[in-house]
Amino acid sequence: MKTFYLILLIFAFSSCGNDNDEIVERLPEPENFIPRQEMPQVLLEMYKLEGLVQSRYGSVDKYHIVMLKSGDSLLKTMGITPKQYRESLLYYGSRQRLMQEINDDVLDELTRELGELEE
Repeated sequence: MKTFYLILLIFAFSSCGNDNDEIVERLPEPENFIPRQEMPQVLLEMYKLEGLVQSRYGSVDKYHIVMLKSGDSLLKTMGITPKQYRESLLYYGSRQRLMQEINDDVLDELTRELGELEE
């Protein structure tokens, strides 16, 4: 389980490379995007799901289809469509500072959960 959290921490840091929002073209706000305050929880659950699926199937070529179906199912239980999720990721991804803040929130929650598991 610790390995899983370590992988997620590395992913969170690696997805926040460049601080220059001006370099990347900002996408317009989608009609039905996931609000900023909800996005960390959505990503947290998706990262956990991906870690679980990856630990069971090993490589991307083996777990790709399972992850797509499981991800869609998870989003459905959260009341989010796959299109809404994709568009929200693209929107926040075009705003690197905002995406970094969201990833920081995810990292904080993972750290808190890891602390609880270690107790």
